[in-house]
Amino acid sequence: MYANNSEVIPVNQLRPGTALRVPCGILGIKHWGVVGYGNDSDGNPLVWHSQKSDVLRVTSFLEFSGGQICDIVWVPQNTRQAQRVIQRLKSQEGRPWHLTEANCEMVVRWAIEDKAVSEQLAFGALAAIAIVAVIAVAASAD
Repeated sequence: MYANNSEVIPVNQLRPGTALRVPCGILGIKHWGVVGYGNDSDGNPLVWHSQKSDVLRVTSFLEFSGGQICDIVWVPQNTRQAQRVIQRLKSQEGRPWHLTEANCEMVVRWAIEDKAVSEQLAFGALAAIAIVAVIAVAASAD
């Protein structure tokens, strides 16, 4: 299942090319993926995603979501747009996950927007800088 504006819709109604994200339990970080073509043995869609210590690949929806409700990030406007996004992901199949070069959000955004960016990574970097600054200020006050 996935959530769309507070509406819960069965996972088997997801359209190919739809970008999803699901909480991964670490400080509000979300795992990103894109619905592919085909279904697993339970009739649920396959999902393209990349996760730490792994590569970009297509897996079952359950493996991607961990059984959690997903948010919809983006829905293709037409079949051609969906095909383009999925083809771009296929072209990178097997690419190793990398925090600053190919994390799950970057790979999905690149496939959709042609920009490998990660707002989560940028936020994490700013938070780390803020923490270091607070520690530095506290240490200089001693």
